[in-house]
Amino acid sequence: MAQLFSSSLFFLIALLCGAASVASPAEAASTDPMATADWKQGIVVLDTKEVLSGEVHYDSRHDLVLLRSDTDRRVSVYTVHQVQSFRYYDPQENIIHRFLAVDDSRTLHSVRNFYEVVSEGDVLYLRRRNRCALDPPPGSSVHTVAYNYFAYYRGLLVRSHQFERVLLPILAEAHPFLLPHIKEHRLKPYQVGDQIVLINYFNSRSPVSVANVSLSR
Repeated sequence: MAQLFSSSLFFLIALLCGAASVASPAEAASTDPMATADWKQGIVVLDTKEVLSGEVHYDSRHDLVLLRSDTDRRVSVYTVHQVQSFRYYDPQENIIHRFLAVDDSRTLHSVRNFYEVVSEGDVLYLRRRNRCALDPPPGSSVHTVAYNYFAYYRGLLVRSHQFERVLLPILAEAHPFLLPHIKEHRLKPYQVGDQIVLINYFNSRSPVSVANVSLSR
């Protein structure tokens, strides 16, 4: 098997090049997750720590994970409150897509959602599909239009447009090497692509949290 691309490199290239396409209107309009299920071989880790393998389909519109057994072909449906993480291999992209269930405590009542892992380490960079499928305008990337991006650091979930104001000062205070690196490489912390580059650099210089490596095992 060909060597897999790293998730962060894949997403960074896709952001710049707009390599992928969005769902068709028919797919977006469907309310039945089974009707448009695209099965990929993968693993689901339940909140009980039980690990299940089989064919996986993620229904992003309803935040559901479908798992089809390799033995009896029975399909089980799991909500975000039942799953800790899941992953599946996409042979067309030659990449493993990995997802975590993360609690968003930015509102009065904490909400749990699935987020796809773009970059993994002490700081997680995540993305989440928009509720409505959007066709990107000419010259733009579906990865920019159809996804919202987030940084997650020690329980703090921050949207990409708040990264420079909210999270960057925290990271820079903990690690003085960060701001000189931004200046030297002329990074723009308000841009998603540069945020990925910056977080990859930060994670390469920081000890990886044990809580953030379980998905890649």
